[in-house]
Amino acid sequence: METRAHHVLIGAFMLAAIAAALLFSLWLGSVDREFDEYDVVFQENISGLSVGGDVLLSGVRIGEVRSLDWAENDPNRVIARVRVEKGAPIKKGAKAELELVGITGVAAIQFSGGQTDEPLLKEIQGQTKIPVIIAEPSNIAQLLEGSGEIVANINQLLSPKNTETVSAILENIQVVTEQLAENKQGISDTVRNIEEITENL
Repeated sequence: METRAHHVLIGAFMLAAIAAALLFSLWLGSVDREFDEYDVVFQENISGLSVGGDVLLSGVRIGEVRSLDWAENDPNRVIARVRVEKGAPIKKGAKAELELVGITGVAAIQFSGGQTDEPLLKEIQGQTKIPVIIAEPSNIAQLLEGSGEIVANINQLLSPKNTETVSAILENIQVVTEQLAENKQGISDTVRNIEEITENL
């Protein structure tokens, strides 16, 4: 009888703990957290960035990407609407760029810059309008752009004219090498004579 009462007590405690956890979850979901929203405009490929992706300020996570969409009448521009913690110090001179996180190919939006004495961007553009930041070209885009120039330079280096010139140089080197090989005895005599002259001096 005592053992059964013990099990009943444990069961009642577990049910109470589960009910408390559910109530806490419901309460947490009903709490209205305040956020600031910004539109970040990209003029480059944003592969790796997705809805729910991280938004960072000098490396510290302050929010997430809420939506991704093309700009009106311009499919080359992508607008990322981000939601950040209210009061996050996004200053007037703040910059935004796409940044790879680790080696997985996942990208995040990184805010940086702005002076401490500058006003907040949201205060300048007003409360009724979502502030807009034009993203700077990311290191990824600059690397890809640079790689295109490298490929073009390699193609220019391997042009038919340059290939013919290199071939002619190699042929001349081969001829000189063969002549030196044929005149090996004469070269040896010359070296021996130089040694004798040096000894006599």
